[in-house]
Amino acid sequence: MPAPYDTFSHRFFDEVWNQGKTETIEEMLHPEMVAHGLSDTRGQKIPGVEAFKVFHQNLRNAMPDIDVTVERTVSDGEYIVARCRVRGTHTGDGLDFPATGRPIDFSGMTMMRVIEGRVVENWDCYDFLTMMQQVGLVNLGG
Repeated sequence: MPAPYDTFSHRFFDEVWNQGKTETIEEMLHPEMVAHGLSDTRGQKIPGVEAFKVFHQNLRNAMPDIDVTVERTVSDGEYIVARCRVRGTHTGDGLDFPATGRPIDFSGMTMMRVIEGRVVENWDCYDFLTMMQQVGLVNLGG
């Protein structure tokens, strides 16, 4: 029996990111979903479920212990907004640069448009700059 979740977002982030269930990606995302605000390791937009699965695999390979906590959700009709905190350790090479072994801890928000139980479009706004600083790729301190 599936675990009880407070919201659609709680289930999505727990099963997809924390547990790494690719079958949940196929179940909860429309095959032609559009992800705004995410890009692959070459900076290309992520169109559709197959491209999202590659993004997912790369990020989980880079941080196998990734833990996404949904801190707050708000919904309005077919839109769901989730504010999340992302933690993990950069122990893998999934981001096209060698593992650093450094911890990461950053936050962000996702707004999903859900129709008939599947995400058809989402907008992601995560603090990836902080993540890049934490793994040592970016130094803004001078």
